[in-house]
Amino acid sequence: MSSRIGAFMLLILLCFQFLSVSALTNGFDASALQALKADWTKYPENWVGADPCGTNWVGITCTNDRVVSISLGNLDVEGKLSSDIASLTELQILDLSYNTELTGPLPSNIGQLKKLKNLILVACSFSGQIPESIGDLEQLIYLGRIPASIGRLSNLYWFDIADNQIEGTIPVSNGTSSPGLDMLLETKHFHFGKNKLSGVIPETLFSSKMTLIHVLFDGNNFTGDIPDTLSLVKTLTVLRLDRNKLTGNIPTSLNNLTNLQELYLANNEFTGSLPNLTSLTSLYTLDVSNNTLEFSPIPSWISSLRSLATFILKRNRINSALDFGTSYSNQLEFVDLQYNDIDVYTQPSSNTRIQVILANNPVCQEQGNSPSYCSAIPHNTSYSTIPTTCSPCDHGREASPSCRCAHPFTGTFNFRAPSFSGLFNSTNFEILQKDITGFFNKFSYPVDSVAVRNIRENTTDHQLLIDLLVFPLGRESFNETGMLLVNFAFSNQTYKPPPIFGPYIFIADPYTQFSDGGGFKSSNMGVIIGAAVGCAVLLLLLTLAGVYALCQRKRADRATDQNNPFAKWSTSKSSIDAPQLMGAKSFTFEELKKCTDNFSEANDVGGGGYGKGYLDPEYYMTNQLTEKSDVYGFGVVMLELLTGKSPIEKGKYVVREVKMKMNKSRSLYDLQEVLDTTIITSSSNLKGFDKYVDLALRCVEEEGVNRPSMGDVVKEIENIMQLAGLNPNGDSASTSATYEDAIKGSGDPYGKDSFQYSGNFPASKLEPQ
Repeated sequence: MSSRIGAFMLLILLCFQFLSVSALTNGFDASALQALKADWTKYPENWVGADPCGTNWVGITCTNDRVVSISLGNLDVEGKLSSDIASLTELQILDLSYNTELTGPLPSNIGQLKKLKNLILVACSFSGQIPESIGDLEQLIYLGRIPASIGRLSNLYWFDIADNQIEGTIPVSNGTSSPGLDMLLETKHFHFGKNKLSGVIPETLFSSKMTLIHVLFDGNNFTGDIPDTLSLVKTLTVLRLDRNKLTGNIPTSLNNLTNLQELYLANNEFTGSLPNLTSLTSLYTLDVSNNTLEFSPIPSWISSLRSLATFILKRNRINSALDFGTSYSNQLEFVDLQYNDIDVYTQPSSNTRIQVILANNPVCQEQGNSPSYCSAIPHNTSYSTIPTTCSPCDHGREASPSCRCAHPFTGTFNFRAPSFSGLFNSTNFEILQKDITGFFNKFSYPVDSVAVRNIRENTTDHQLLIDLLVFPLGRESFNETGMLLVNFAFSNQTYKPPPIFGPYIFIADPYTQFSDGGGFKSSNMGVIIGAAVGCAVLLLLLTLAGVYALCQRKRADRATDQNNPFAKWSTSKSSIDAPQLMGAKSFTFEELKKCTDNFSEANDVGGGGYGKGYLDPEYYMTNQLTEKSDVYGFGVVMLELLTGKSPIEKGKYVVREVKMKMNKSRSLYDLQEVLDTTIITSSSNLKGFDKYVDLALRCVEEEGVNRPSMGDVVKEIENIMQLAGLNPNGDSASTSATYEDAIKGSGDPYGKDSFQYSGNFPASKLEPQ
């Protein structure tokens, strides 16, 4: 019978060990996420408990026990990004996009995330200096808001800081130690539009070794000439330099960019004439409007550009008669020549698709002459892919393309350089809708259908704006996981639109109508059933264990009475019959009361045992306590004494806080911010301070093999005391010598007789009070 009970107990032990190991998040990662949460006033509702990986915190993806992705786009997160983010050393994706209430500076130590590949901060409200340490993120391939000091990021693919308020000049390397953007030879995207960048565009920024396809510098304060070296980047397909303060002639060297499809030079201060660009046979859009070019007719070479569909030359003193006859390609769709000096226009007979705008030219100022080409271009359309025959929906829901009412995920596409103009051709927008639908279907997103509507042009920067509605599959609204998946497809640029739409940014609307149920029911059902069965088995095992425990209760009590002299030791305040322990000094209750100011909580430096904050990180993986586990706990206590704080306060772990703040090259290791105020006031006489901090941090190394033994710790503390002018033998009953004597030959760090009772039993029979 006893062997059967023993087998049951072993099975229970194995079950508990399996559950504890498989459910726990890495200790440092869990503490870091708790610290992030403490600095946020709004965060996902299911961020509860101490096990983010085991309890499936929304937006958190783990591999084994390590956090590898934080994707919280559009979840209405509020607060500041804590420096604790740097503790997530396995993090590869950080997506905080569209959380407009995320404020404050980016953490200066963000460069410690050495494995980070995707940093997406689109439409957040971060401010202040952008940390230089981002240049240390060597694995980064997608970047959403960064400083200019990123020349060391050799793997960077997408550099997008558009739509911010970033100031300064574009840095280039000096050929020796200082990096610059000219070193980004593998980068495909320079999206710098709509900022406050200034100065000249450096001649050394571009070279033939670069592989850029998009250079978007529009909407800044750049001055000077277009550098001739730009023509060396033969891979370029989109070039936007519009809405700056660029001067001089438009360089003829642009004719070397034979892959160019979009060229925007509008709203600058260019002079001279438009150079011959006949080699740009792939050019689809040419916009040179609002400059100060010389009086001239439309260049004859324009007719040779057989791919040209959009041609804009507003406010450029064009003064000739206009005739788009048979010499022009039928590809030409849109010509805007407003505010010029054109007095004669012959409408084409062959190309009936072309839309010409000549408003505010002499040809349109004749009395009674008001043909269609004299009207201004419309900047919006009522086109929508949602049928007008759908019945109205209530409770804030929208009708899908199949007329089903639901709460869609919504947002706006900002297409920065589409290869078409005008909003009259609905075919382009139907193509877009079908393309997005196909993308979601191909990769099994929880999406039923998509719709586009409210199509318009931003008249300032000529970006195409399209509202998108994404409807959930099989339910009225998305859950948080489903919404995050859809959001990430756009914020991470996983979805690529048809080429005619060009580069884009997607601005998501807040989404609050989350469903109550969990996502992906079919894929989670096996896990749910397995968990239910496991709980039932565990309950049965615990019941058997309870029966066994009750049967053994009396035997244990008797054994305790016989073998443990502490079992009946009086705990009354007046008792002086305390046992004598080797290497320990005894104190009366009154002495303790006096030393602790009547046991004031202000003097509490933590709980005993392996409580919260003291546990060895290796224990999470092995469930084994060793001598080095004691060393770790002791190191935590040393840091408590140093800071005057408990191990964990407001989600911040004292070990991590000290490690992050420390700078050994500065006074007091630059720890003034976390030190106990008593230590700071005595900073002029802190001999041995550095050795104390070094020892504490060696004790709390993550791997036990890197920690000192307890004997070495005691020796080092004695040395520190001597440095401080203290007698290590005068105030303590325990020294390194007594410690070493206690463990000799025993293998037990405390010595086999360390807790042997050396006092007398109380004369009277007293029960603990």
